[in-house]
Amino acid sequence: MDNFFLFTLDRPIYHGTDFNHPPTYNLVEKPLVSKGPKQITMSQINCTNNDLVPSSTPHLSYTESSHEVETFQGSVFDIEDILARLDGRKPADGLVNPTELTVGINNHRLPIGVRRILRGNAASLPPDLALPYHPVFSTAPSPNVDLRLMGDVEITSIEMIVFFSNHYRWKDWGLRLWNAGWTFSPLVRLIFEVRKCSDEIKNMQSVLSKTTFKHLGDARGNPRSPYTTYTCKQWTPPNATNLIDYYVRDIAVGVSREDFPTGKDAGLLTQTLQHLFDHQHDPEVMELKLSGLEQFIHKMKFTKTDGEIDDKASCLSRHGCGGMMAMNGVWRTQCYLNTR
Repeated sequence: MDNFFLFTLDRPIYHGTDFNHPPTYNLVEKPLVSKGPKQITMSQINCTNNDLVPSSTPHLSYTESSHEVETFQGSVFDIEDILARLDGRKPADGLVNPTELTVGINNHRLPIGVRRILRGNAASLPPDLALPYHPVFSTAPSPNVDLRLMGDVEITSIEMIVFFSNHYRWKDWGLRLWNAGWTFSPLVRLIFEVRKCSDEIKNMQSVLSKTTFKHLGDARGNPRSPYTTYTCKQWTPPNATNLIDYYVRDIAVGVSREDFPTGKDAGLLTQTLQHLFDHQHDPEVMELKLSGLEQFIHKMKFTKTDGEIDDKASCLSRHGCGGMMAMNGVWRTQCYLNTR
């Protein structure tokens, strides 16, 4: 075959938080067979990834003559078709268009909880391998999950970070953490540690801190002020459309039970999740959604017995200078304050 080239996929580079701007993948060009000079015009392809191709190989190949992408196992896919599916011009069979529904963060695979809700609403679902998996974007509840449905249920700042990692798009999420004393690096590190992200994904920290945590960054120019409202019922969503309810059991997807908040950081939400894990055969428990959380807590008579919520104390205990980030032994002694 003339002019046969092999491309390998690097990690995605993120371009902001807008759902309409999915990640760009760098394609590394490696000529295998080349007869004479050749110019490759496909060296920069937006939004393409090998997870669309049902193959275990991490490589894709490209032939200029046929404009096809093929795996080593022989499956052939049209490159334009793949790109069209990924940038939203042509959703894959049964695929929810992330640019329309605003789910599938940065064109990553949807969290199982979102899929469960969509299935219950008789909505079309994406194939399991239609989009790449991400240990944060594909596990934590989508920012489309309406936290206001919890009503008067107070949540701790650590519960916000651990269970609602993807809600950084909500300005109130960032403002509350900023007022508690959080800065970029410790916040991202905590999320990545809880969700057991690989070192490669941890390297995305510098990108995330400059782009996706925009609201937290915007707050840097403002003085930190006391934050005394610990419910989400007055929060303003970034997009008032396509908001969804969520099964409470799916809130903890991607977080091992040993990494649940403890002590004063374990609020009513953590108590409810612990109860759900202990009663997984109870139909009422398995069908519980955020919209029914407040009523369920009253019914079970859950109360916060470890003291009042204290965002600043929680922040200080996790990244205070010389302090021990101690939560069930997961955290290490660190002094990494972002003072930029």
